[in-house]
Amino acid sequence: MTRHIMIGLALIVALASLAQAQTTLYVDQNADLTPHDGADWCHAYLTLDEALAAASTNGAIDEIRVADGIYLPDTTGLGDPREATFQLLDGVAVRGGYAGCNDGGDIRDIALYETILNGDIGTPGNDSDNSYHVVTGSDTDVTAVLDGFTITGGNANGSTPNDRGGGMYNSGSSSSPMLANCTFIGNSASNRAGGMYNYHGTSPTVTNCTFIGNSTGDRGGGMYNDNDSTPTLTSCTFGGNLASSGGGMFNDNTTAPTLTNCTFSGNTANDDGGGMCNGPDSSSTLTNCTFSGNSASSDGGGMYNYDKSNPTLANCIVWGNTASNGPQIYQGGGSTTAPTVVSRAAGRAPATLMRTRNSWTPTDRMTSREPKTTTCIFHTARHASTRPIQVPYPAAYSSILTAAVVPWMTQPLPRQACRRASFR
Repeated sequence: MTRHIMIGLALIVALASLAQAQTTLYVDQNADLTPHDGADWCHAYLTLDEALAAASTNGAIDEIRVADGIYLPDTTGLGDPREATFQLLDGVAVRGGYAGCNDGGDIRDIALYETILNGDIGTPGNDSDNSYHVVTGSDTDVTAVLDGFTITGGNANGSTPNDRGGGMYNSGSSSSPMLANCTFIGNSASNRAGGMYNYHGTSPTVTNCTFIGNSTGDRGGGMYNDNDSTPTLTSCTFGGNLASSGGGMFNDNTTAPTLTNCTFSGNTANDDGGGMCNGPDSSSTLTNCTFSGNSASSDGGGMYNYDKSNPTLANCIVWGNTASNGPQIYQGGGSTTAPTVVSRAAGRAPATLMRTRNSWTPTDRMTSREPKTTTCIFHTARHASTRPIQVPYPAAYSSILTAAVVPWMTQPLPRQACRRASFR
């Protein structure tokens, strides 16, 4: 009888232990208790790589929480240390912006407790020896999540594929990671995609993310989409990015990105497409998006379309951009039809476009409703030449943008002002 009771108790303890199996790991570079096994905030792993390695061998882990601080990818065991990257994992959500061990534990505020993934793995401040890709989402599915991080310091200036995707590199037809509340700032590439590179059928979902001050020597300063990629972007902002073509974004080779409530402001192309460039057979769909204050040295300050590209714009603002030809939208060689532009404003007919030497200019007047996103866009034609829009950017970068990118940016409008916003 006693033996049966002992066996029963042992089973109960085992089942209780199984039921309480840890599913979350913690990372805090300031954790002050040992062992650093990720069990709680004060026993947290000191590096994100340690937590990712642990999660890769433990199927029970579905979340990694990371406290504020600066985290570098691990170079241990790599022939080329610049290949160090944070590789996302299927089934694991990596979330930043937590207070951590000595400042409130699970309290989360991604602005107050900024969590930075930095590619500056070599000599501090010298980007020539930085990681090629700070984050990699290749061969992951929708259960691979990155939420609440600043990604910076990537420098993809090697040989292919290390010449593209300084901030993040995604490749593979099954790749569909999810990103939310992230900021890509100060990443670069010698070829394509200073901020994020999506290739070969990838379909990442990107929500409430900001791409600021990323650059490339060729295409897609903020983001480059290539070869059947179909990313979905919602409430994202592209500001102050630089490229030869497609300062904010370049869509190439049968890509079909979908953008909703996104803003392109202050991006620059040394050639074509300051805000966006749409290349061969691409079919971008944009709804409630704004292009303002972008510039191109040659064609298409707001948008440049060529080679059978067929973008669709619904209820979008394209205004106050500059270029030598077609300051708003330029229809380049090989694109025989105008982009499809649809107005959803109440009581208005669909927008029309006027064509003058391949330059397309919206001519309808639309009434703006209260935005469905936190980004408040306000336009009044009376001051269009000097103050076309107001866009809220993360407070940490507002001074950078105001001083160096687009001097007319100001603070967000009050909520009630958004309700009154209109074209006049």
